[in-house]
Amino acid sequence: MSRFLMPIFSYIEVNIYDMDYSGITTFKKIAVKYLARTQRSIADYKRVVGLAIDGYREINLFHLGTARKYTQMMDEIGCIAIPDDYMSYISVSVKYKGREWILTKDGSIISPTLEVNGVPTNSDNQEQVYDVFFGTGGGRNDYYYTVEEHNRRIVINGLPKVPVTLTYKSTGISMTEETAIPLTTEPSILAFIRWQLAEAESERQGSVKYTALSANAERLKNNYIEETRRLDNLRGSTIDEIYDAIYSTWKQTAKR
Repeated sequence: MSRFLMPIFSYIEVNIYDMDYSGITTFKKIAVKYLARTQRSIADYKRVVGLAIDGYREINLFHLGTARKYTQMMDEIGCIAIPDDYMSYISVSVKYKGREWILTKDGSIISPTLEVNGVPTNSDNQEQVYDVFFGTGGGRNDYYYTVEEHNRRIVINGLPKVPVTLTYKSTGISMTEETAIPLTTEPSILAFIRWQLAEAESERQGSVKYTALSANAERLKNNYIEETRRLDNLRGSTIDEIYDAIYSTWKQTAKR
């Protein structure tokens, strides 16, 4: 290892030889790997970590297809809070007899704004006792919710105070260097860093030099797109999963 690179690894306290032996990595390790490969100054470390976080956020949202479940008790006015890493919702549900029951979205639910003794209260739910009957026949659902992203909450209607599970798309990160992320995303993140740095460099230059740098940035952008395609292929459904999805739609009926 060159004398130039030694301070980088002693400063960040990362053993580079342990990086690739588990199925996870961190933004810190990816930044160290990038600096080692490009022999950039340690002064670029924080900038590279920031780009790694930006790249993973984009990859997680558009390519990983993963979701998080967050369960919390409804508050006194029938709401649950939206987590900090929330990007978009998938479903809202409650547990009943070992199954997950999905609630129905209804944008016409009145937001609980009435205050009693300085406390926000939903007048529709005030001083009422609810019997919870799941699996109502005839395609009817008595349990509804509406998402109030501006208030960072979800309003539940038709249920007593029970634990509610929000399934949502997440940024996938806690905004720290030590966030554990899948090692399979590393090539895409490295490609994203190279592309973003090249694009920033081309914007600072002018005339003929700008044209050459811009072409290089476009090439690196295409390389990033190719890496995300490889990631999509890696995370595609197996043939067994495809068969399971088909079989789940079949129902047994009498032959005619």
